[in-house]
Amino acid sequence: MQALNLEEIEHPDFVAFDKDGQIVLIAEVQGFPFTFKEAKTRKYAILRLIDYLQNTKILIPFAMLVDVENIQIFQWDGSDLSAPILCLNTVDVLSHYEPKFRSKKYLVFI
Repeated sequence: MQALNLEEIEHPDFVAFDKDGQIVLIAEVQGFPFTFKEAKTRKYAILRLIDYLQNTKILIPFAMLVDVENIQIFQWDGSDLSAPILCLNTVDVLSHYEPKFRSKKYLVFI
């Protein structure tokens, strides 16, 4: 399997690799105060994910939307993006990595 040349396509906000260096997940991240609750924002982000996935030379099995409220993970089969297969609370997840994250007044993603 050949690694994806990310310079050939518009970059996703986040890319996760497995232990062999293969891309297993791409993500779109929305920063404070925006969320993917707004229908137009969510639709555009999902279309961007699909565009990234369709333009790769390899099958990337997962995609993710992250905002200040939720982390949603989707499965990609090469032609269709599933409904979210997992939805996690962003603060709960990130607090495991940064204990003070929960008490921060403003959440900002880069």
